[in-house]
Amino acid sequence: MGRIATAIILALACGTLVSAGRAPRAQNPPGAVSDALVDIGGRRLHVSCVGAGRPTVILEAGLGDSSETWKAVQPAVAAFTRVCAYDRAGKGTSDADPRPAFRTSRVIVEDLNRLLHTAPMTGPYVLVGHSLGGAHIRLYASRFPMDVAGMVLVDASHEDQYTRIKATGVSPPLPAPGENSERADMVASLDEVGKERWRADIPLVVLSHGRPIAGALPSITPEQVARIEAVWLELQRELAGRSPQGRLLVAEKSGHYVHVEEPALVVQAIREVVDAVRSRKP
Repeated sequence: MGRIATAIILALACGTLVSAGRAPRAQNPPGAVSDALVDIGGRRLHVSCVGAGRPTVILEAGLGDSSETWKAVQPAVAAFTRVCAYDRAGKGTSDADPRPAFRTSRVIVEDLNRLLHTAPMTGPYVLVGHSLGGAHIRLYASRFPMDVAGMVLVDASHEDQYTRIKATGVSPPLPAPGENSERADMVASLDEVGKERWRADIPLVVLSHGRPIAGALPSITPEQVARIEAVWLELQRELAGRSPQGRLLVAEKSGHYVHVEEPALVVQAIREVVDAVRSRKP
């Protein structure tokens, strides 16, 4: 699955079915990919799509993870609509980014936009993002609002998490730029996302972990764990409030990898958003 190390997960997470009327199933667009390396302009990204119907669901993995992280979710979503997972630069079989600069959310969003329009994948999309992937897709939605019909955030990184966690009296280690398999700068990425401060009136489900994970931080007391977990939940609730159609769902049995530990909850959330998008009048 390519999970990142526990310390990086903590840095990432802690400072480091409503049924509706179903639309007729649409056919896939001409030339639609199923499993391919797509040239986005001098380098290729791997994408895998299954299922049929609209809206198309796009799965964005967390920092350091490949599209394999969605293997318990993607087949179930394919039962009711088209769903595509892809590998960012240097992950899976995707080509590495040859540029020496650290990669940030802005660069990742540019790659994704080229992929979606080159593959092609018919929009507007329901974007699903885990962890830092949840920040990436919010920046995508800020830059290309007409392309986004709905969103599911899976224990997503929040642009204010470092400041808010530090206010509890705990100073989690900030991840150094590039110290991960994607050469990503997480701090700069969250700064880019925070400047946009995405909001929209679209169907939105935010899933937050319910099993405490902050206890794995070094030299931390139970009281500090409780404060950090409370702040994380507040941040997830704030994300749910970014849309008047948003709601928060706590995955009581899951840690940071909700889509691995309770995949049925993630599938349910995606189906809820897909059904809400389909029920909208043109």
